[in-house]
Amino acid sequence: PLVLGGLLRGPADRAARLADGHFAYSYLDPEQELTRFYRETLRPSLDRHGRGQDFRLIFASVIWASEHAEREWRETVGPAFIYQQRKYAEWEAGMPSAGGYAFSDDVDELRKRLLIGRPAEIAERLLALREAYPFAEVVVWARLPGVPAEMAHAHLETLAAEVAPALAGGSAP
Repeated sequence: PLVLGGLLRGPADRAARLADGHFAYSYLDPEQELTRFYRETLRPSLDRHGRGQDFRLIFASVIWASEHAEREWRETVGPAFIYQQRKYAEWEAGMPSAGGYAFSDDVDELRKRLLIGRPAEIAERLLALREAYPFAEVVVWARLPGVPAEMAHAHLETLAAEVAPALAGGSAP
């Protein structure tokens, strides 16, 4: 399949017209940003081009599902995320951007705005998001820069064992 990405109207319209799916990203308020993007930008393009349920939606965001999510975010994952986002800002070097990045140094504020929490909570939030933004796939970083490999591995195990099955079954545990 051909999947195109972009958060602006032109790229979204091209994806609806030419591709089999669309790849979006949101690193700040994904639940609100992706819902708004779908409702105001992508869905009108899909309707205009007569695209139906066969069009795949894929999105990338930061997800951290753990029984110790708040502590892990504050001590390790949040600072790693902030470092990554600063690097994106450096790489853009003042160039125009479609947005979607999170440029903040406040790990607690970011945690509230991202998909960070206990596995059941994350599954529930993703199921709610799917109602408004009918995604087929989610892309996450297995390991943000600075996150120990063991912690990243445990997180992936949690996603696979607790979050993914809830999404496949359509209900949170």
